[in-house]
Amino acid sequence: MVSQAVDKNAYMIVDRRAFKQIMLNLLSNAIKFTPDGGKITVRLDLDAPMPTLTVSDTGIGIPEDKLSKVLEPFGQASQELYIAETGTGLGLAIVKAMVEAHDGELRLESVEGRGTSVSIMLPSRRVRKQG
Repeated sequence: MVSQAVDKNAYMIVDRRAFKQIMLNLLSNAIKFTPDGGKITVRLDLDAPMPTLTVSDTGIGIPEDKLSKVLEPFGQASQELYIAETGTGLGLAIVKAMVEAHDGELRLESVEGRGTSVSIMLPSRRVRKQG
């Protein structure tokens, strides 16, 4: 199940192609590592000090000692985790690079066996609210 808590009156001033790639990578990871019956949530918080878009899941999570590794190119948490679903290990590294190119920050939080949250924090000048 995917739920969303996104203000439909908000818009971001970003490279459209890059942002689509960011969302594709985050959502495909969430789907790939969340078992059937799990939950994926997309949330936009405009009241945070930096507007923050978060993709969270109730998937397998990432061991604490592997969190920095999965942000490196070709870094993967484990070769054993869902071996049939592994990829190149570039998804989060690409997301991090694209977010930083937008003067933003990426925060990764995960608990093994409980899920993962990836937050993209963008400078206020990149997010607007209509009306």
